[in-house]
Amino acid sequence: MGRRNAAAPAHHLNRHQLEDEIRGVGLETTRRICFLHIGTHKTGTTSIQRMLAFNEKRLDRAGVHIPSASRPPGFDGHHNIAWELNADPRFEPGFGALASVVAEVLRRSASTVCLSSEDFEYLHAKPERLCSLYRAFEAIGYTVKIILYLRPQQEYERSLFHELANHHGITETAEEFHMLVARDGAFRCRESWIFQFEYDRLIEPFTQVFGAEHVIVQNYRSVSPDSQLLIDFLQIILPPNAELAVSDLECLHASIERHPPENKSQGSERARAAEPKCVYPHCKPCSICTAEVNRNLRPPAYSPKFNPLSRCRLRLPEKVWVHVFP
Repeated sequence: MGRRNAAAPAHHLNRHQLEDEIRGVGLETTRRICFLHIGTHKTGTTSIQRMLAFNEKRLDRAGVHIPSASRPPGFDGHHNIAWELNADPRFEPGFGALASVVAEVLRRSASTVCLSSEDFEYLHAKPERLCSLYRAFEAIGYTVKIILYLRPQQEYERSLFHELANHHGITETAEEFHMLVARDGAFRCRESWIFQFEYDRLIEPFTQVFGAEHVIVQNYRSVSPDSQLLIDFLQIILPPNAELAVSDLECLHASIERHPPENKSQGSERARAAEPKCVYPHCKPCSICTAEVNRNLRPPAYSPKFNPLSRCRLRLPEKVWVHVFP
């Protein structure tokens, strides 16, 4: 506690200090790009982060810098910044705060920077913290571009419940989880974790802070191989003149070998023993969700209509629908 109180929070950056450091580095006036990959959860974020970490030297030679600051031990994502801005108790100054990342980016002076953490998505509920992030990179001459992957909400809800039940100890059953999402349009966990199922509400704060033209929304397809997701991501972040073929990168096998899959038997006994009935009429059997259907529960109302998100001036990718709640 004393360590955290000893220094001012890094999101209260002194712009004059940053400008002094910029002059010391001799930063050019050309606008540079910082890609901020914000998830969402359960859209292949871990695979993307492993690929970036495994190939950071190759990417650096191609002009894309992956900062080493703010990656906690055992993680490949830049979670510590997200934890700092979201006031998450997991934040540790020693792992690198926002100020540390800004200083590293200044030293490297790369034309393109990429940060990734699915926990950035929680900041949709704290737009003032998004403003702090925007100002920090704006002050050093970088334009922030948001990368966001979305998946159909019925599929997302099922996958997220399994994750939270197995690894984060939520006490809700599948039916209770479903009813909370249908009622609130979101699920709150541990106070500061807000999983938003109404995608227009998730996207809008990012468009208001960073600009709709700087928000890239992609469709996550769970049936596609991981390699296709990684290639899609690389095609977004690699500069047009990068002398690097995507085929040169270790996209899939190397990252899997570096981080072997977790032992599923270590999941929550409650989640496995309860085997909650599936709330979706067309759910396929899996380790937790059984093929038996509880007909007394109706799945949430998903609109098959395309929502143009006129206020955001964005269109969602095909087959990703905006959740419409009664």
